[in-house]
Amino acid sequence: MAAGNSSELPEGATAATSDGLTHSIRRNGRFVNPWPGWALPSFTGTPNMLHLMWKFTTGSGDRSSIPSQEVLDTTLPVVTPDFSSPVPADGMRVTWLGHASVLVQFENICVLTDPIFSQRCAPFQFMGPKRYRGPPCTVEDLPSVDVVVISHNHYDHLDLTQSRTCTRGLGRECRGTCHWVCHLG
Repeated sequence: MAAGNSSELPEGATAATSDGLTHSIRRNGRFVNPWPGWALPSFTGTPNMLHLMWKFTTGSGDRSSIPSQEVLDTTLPVVTPDFSSPVPADGMRVTWLGHASVLVQFENICVLTDPIFSQRCAPFQFMGPKRYRGPPCTVEDLPSVDVVVISHNHYDHLDLTQSRTCTRGLGRECRGTCHWVCHLG
């Protein structure tokens, strides 16, 4: 959608476009997709769609494009992070924990983005998309986290089970309140 072109907005939608950017669009108090041709997929009446949903949910689909364990171990090894050494006073440490999970440490502040530590990115651990590579550490292995940033509301960006653990004291030693930051929508 071109910013400022209100003719492409869904009926009843509003968007701030004076700065030339596409913004979140709300209609009747709910966020809506800004693209006119978009519609919710139909999951009924199509046996193929139900079959695809089953394969996605159970992880029983075609895995021929996934590299072997040996190739993954060589090209994308899982390395356990070492949080024991202090962060330089005039620097920062950034540790990738898999997918969108990153731990950023600077000036005695520790920020964790999109925490995923489970084997599956799903509401249940017995079904749903499974990781190809395990997490490099557990929530308990983390240093004390001050801020958790959630980029958006997909299962692969927020591990509900582990996040509940996080709220009880994230990391090895809790310095106090862990602040959660997430956007609206």
